Amino acid sequence: GKRPQDKGRHVHPVETSSWQEEVKHFDYKYTQKFRVVPPYKFEFGTSIKARWIGRPLLEIFSQEFPYFDDSVAYYTEAMKNGRLRVNDEQADLAYCCRDGDVVTHHVHRHEPPVTGHTVRILSDKEGLLVVDKPPSVPCHPGGRYRRNSLLAILAKEHALFDLHTVHRLDRLTSGVLLLGKTKQVAEQVRKEFEAGTVKKKYLARVVGDVPSGRSLVDQPIACKSHREAIHCIREEDGKASQTAITCLATTVLDDGTKHSLVLCEPLTGRTHQIRLHLQWLGCPIANDPLYGPFGVGSTAVYR
Repeated sequence: GKRPQDKGRHVHPVETSSWQEEVKHFDYKYTQKFRVVPPYKFEFGTSIKARWIGRPLLEIFSQEFPYFDDSVAYYTEAMKNGRLRVNDEQADLAYCCRDGDVVTHHVHRHEPPVTGHTVRILSDKEGLLVVDKPPSVPCHPGGRYRRNSLLAILAKEHALFDLHTVHRLDRLTSGVLLLGKTKQVAEQVRKEFEAGTVKKKYLARVVGDVPSGRSLVDQPIACKSHREAIHCIREEDGKASQTAITCLATTVLDDGTKHSLVLCEPLTGRTHQIRLHLQWLGCPIANDPLYGPFGVGSTAVYR
């Protein structure tokens, strides 16, 4: 039969690249340092994936979206209360997914704050938008962030819609970000990145001794935990990754800790590549909560 129509819901901007309607319904609040999104009601929606067909909905969500201390208990209550629905109808706890189903999850979202720094427009011409992305702001909606993402901020505060990514920066990374105002422009610039005609360079403040001169780190990167979004150096199944690292300056703090400013040039584009390669080199980024000296993804040698 026909797939049920998922009418009347806000679809994720990743699906539509459009914020025209949603920006009418919220405003940012500002403290001295942060941009804050007031809590709001939200509806997640997804069509059934092939691997879900014939499996209990409660089992699927408990295993694939285990974001709660007791995910089975949470989703059981959500189904009983009608917050987790199938085809906009309340489903039985034993319901098994069928091809064509649309599942919606109604939640009250509380997004973490991000820095209150302004998103500056550096250039806007010939279909290419260039912005200065502040640290702590994710490029795209995802995980805990939606309205506190760069795409949402550009839509709300600059009336810029239907943007297409050329490349990405990690949430904690600040710097120049390119966005195409059309798919054609984005694809053209993306090909230039792939061909190596456009280069990316990063500055990082690191802890520890950095080898003098220019070092090439050639270590494969693999995902260690999808749930926690932690990656690692791993030979057996890691993807080839290369980063050139050059020490620019070094200083010693009052407590005797050595800090250095390094120039990082990624020759490949793996997730968390620079952060992992600096950690492997023995000089992790000073304030990196994942791979820094005391980050949850750190190895014992840096603690």
